[in-house]
Amino acid sequence: MTPTELYVFLNRHFKQQVCLNKSAKDTSLSLNDYISSKTIEQNIELFGLEKCELINQLKEFGQTITTI
Repeated sequence: MTPTELYVFLNRHFKQQVCLNKSAKDTSLSLNDYISSKTIEQNIELFGLEKCELINQLKEFGQTITTI
């Protein structure tokens, strides 16, 4: 799945599932806000889709990933 396809899929899911069932205390107004709030809650590093694409390209060429 390309970064664009992933974004479209997640955006559709966000609008169909998250927005419709949103709690009053949820302040996320967009998919980016929602993802950011979830990563903060779970203490997960947040990085962009471009970095995912770069990681996938490096894996395809058999390069190891140390720091990006």
